[in-house]
Amino acid sequence: MICVAAFLLLTGAAYGIRHTPVLLHVFSETDCACGDFHEEVSGLILLNPFRDTAPEKSAAKFLEAIRGGQCPADDSICRDSLDRHRVSDWRLAYRRQQGGRVMLYYKLTKYGATEAEYRLSGEGLIEVEKAGDGWKVGSYSSYF
Repeated sequence: MICVAAFLLLTGAAYGIRHTPVLLHVFSETDCACGDFHEEVSGLILLNPFRDTAPEKSAAKFLEAIRGGQCPADDSICRDSLDRHRVSDWRLAYRRQQGGRVMLYYKLTKYGATEAEYRLSGEGLIEVEKAGDGWKVGSYSSYF
């Protein structure tokens, strides 16, 4: 009986925090002359495992297309990313929600270099917006 009660309590708590995408963010670097969103991608970050990942899946499809040299969104969003800011790898570092918009902050690896010592790392932000039953990319920026 105690196990069932504990399970129900944990399940209820998980359901209650599902709209909180970041559970913990501490020790971020604030005195760096880095990109505009360095504070969001640095430090100790614990993402909520129960969050809705649909916005992240939409952003991942966008990054996969960019890696493949295609533009899956409005040309104004992709123009620089295909020419100078194409990425080969990414890792979600932070997430912020504001109504029907989600800002996804990534640690990025620039496309093109095959040897590890020449690979550039950077930071990126993809903003996705609620569109019907799904999500669409509204903006993308990166810093290397």
